[in-house]
Amino acid sequence: MTFLILLPWIGVIASLTLAYYYRDRKFRLFFILSGLSDLISGLLWLIFSMSSQDFWIPILYLTVFSVNEIFLLNYRKIVLAGFIFVLILNYFATTQVQYYIVLLGNFYLLFIFLRYFAREIISSNNISVFYFLLVLYEVIIVLNFTALVRNIQLGLNVYYIGIIIQIIIKVYLIIIHKRIDKETTPFPLSKIFT
Repeated sequence: MTFLILLPWIGVIASLTLAYYYRDRKFRLFFILSGLSDLISGLLWLIFSMSSQDFWIPILYLTVFSVNEIFLLNYRKIVLAGFIFVLILNYFATTQVQYYIVLLGNFYLLFIFLRYFAREIISSNNISVFYFLLVLYEVIIVLNFTALVRNIQLGLNVYYIGIIIQIIIKVYLIIIHKRIDKETTPFPLSKIFT
């Protein structure tokens, strides 16, 4: 039981460490928001015994825009206006609606990472370990929320398994961060098919 309590905090430490190591690279805002989201969630639960679900949609909104920093900076007033709308929507949304919105938002992030992953394969004939891990990370989040929407008991089991896999992904990204040149670690396709 103690392990299950410590597991999310290990994830918080991994997220914040990952954000630190990727602070000057592509998707740095994604990693920073992920780390802050985990930290805020943990602190809310620890200090106030409050669910962080009230912050899921606003943080997801910012996370979706964080994968394209140029757009975020060029249209920050529009993004800010949308953020106010998202706060209002989040206030009136039921728990089930929040789950579905977060699920759809993470499907969108999964699509974005899949697009980057495919573009890397097509342009350089290499598999990017970095993008592959981002895709896997988002797949786990989508599976977590799908399990939550379908069956809470199964959702908690999937959640803990997902956290363990996400921690492994984060630790691996921390370990390889120095080898990542221009946000990718190429793995030639010729090695797979020969």
